[in-house]
Amino acid sequence: MTYVQELVKASPAQSPVDEKQLIEAIELLYDGAATCTACADACMDDMPHCAVTCLNCADVCLATAKVLSRTSAFDAETARQLLSACEQICRTCAEHCRMHADDREHCRVCAESCERRADACAQLIEALDAA
Repeated sequence: MTYVQELVKASPAQSPVDEKQLIEAIELLYDGAATCTACADACMDDMPHCAVTCLNCADVCLATAKVLSRTSAFDAETARQLLSACEQICRTCAEHCRMHADDREHCRVCAESCERRADACAQLIEALDAA
């Protein structure tokens, strides 16, 4: 069991969405922040635009994960807005990294990670809308 799982399960508040789905999204977002930061670092010298896009994505992923982690005072509207922004920047970052994925392994990994996070954000938005 991960620490995110332990903490979400230990929260005194009831999650407004499926607990497993929430945990997966939080973990993907934290992982994505690290993935995008590492990709940005690798792109910094010769692809500054891609690096900045990755850094923007990392920052939005981190902010979204932090807000989603506040289950005892969960604000569904703020979560929804952040998830929407996160989905959008993840798709943009994936697009940028896909352009370099054949030549740069870090961009391929980052693009896959971004696509997975974008899908997770979209699914969590749907779950919030249904709640």
